Amino acid sequence: MPGPSELVRAIRRIKFTISSSITKSLKMFYTNLHYQCAIAILSVSIITPVQAAVISEFEPNQIGIDAGTQTIELSGTPGVDFAGWVLAIGGEMSRFGTVDRAIEINGVFGSDGLLTTSITDFLDPTFTIVLADDFTGTVGVTDIDGNNDGIADDTSSIGNIQDALGVAGSEFDVGRLYGSDLGGQDLAFTGDQPRLVFRDASVGDWYALNDPDNGMIFDIDGNDVSNSLSFNGDPFSPSFGEINPTVSAVPEPSSLLALASLSVVAIRRRWKKR
Repeated sequence: MPGPSELVRAIRRIKFTISSSITKSLKMFYTNLHYQCAIAILSVSIITPVQAAVISEFEPNQIGIDAGTQTIELSGTPGVDFAGWVLAIGGEMSRFGTVDRAIEINGVFGSDGLLTTSITDFLDPTFTIVLADDFTGTVGVTDIDGNNDGIADDTSSIGNIQDALGVAGSEFDVGRLYGSDLGGQDLAFTGDQPRLVFRDASVGDWYALNDPDNGMIFDIDGNDVSNSLSFNGDPFSPSFGEINPTVSAVPEPSSLLALASLSVVAIRRRWKKR
């Protein structure tokens, strides 16, 4: 029969064995947990867009003879690369819902969160401008409104939609705008084809100017707000490459990420492939 000292040593060996087993199990558990977390983080990084942007400013109907190109400005996260598409979807007879422009854009948002680039000129309004991360359709063929009822019913060729704005060229074409269908907005008819549209401080409310503007500034609902709002800059001139005029304080560039990201999340939740 073993003595007391041998029993003590035996008990210690058993405790050590149990402790080692538990330690190994815990290490395996935490290693596996760490691995699973890493996979989860990687998965999120893969499926979550690394870019987020909104349309900041463009000219629906440029003054004078169309030059064949025009400038468009996007607003996003300072220093972040951007790769996406600008689409123009027709809203007039014979081209209801047809994608008649598709321009790929690549660039980097500046320190002010702006990205300006030259693109092919749009056909005059009525149309809907769409900012998306991908487009697999064909210009002049792809039709998002097959039955011409003014409702987008097939966006399978358009990737994640980040922003959209419908611009009417006449009061009869307002029902052929697809901005709100695509998670964006539709500008009410302003009495003419707008020569310039821009967002407050490059990320806020939309405003439009006609040609001639007659001193009037229209909001998204087509109301003249020139006498009720005071801008801190010149709203009657294009401001490509600079933060747009605003009726409130200009947001810090760091705040653009939150705004654009929320915009993308909201649109992606609302707009799933049909």
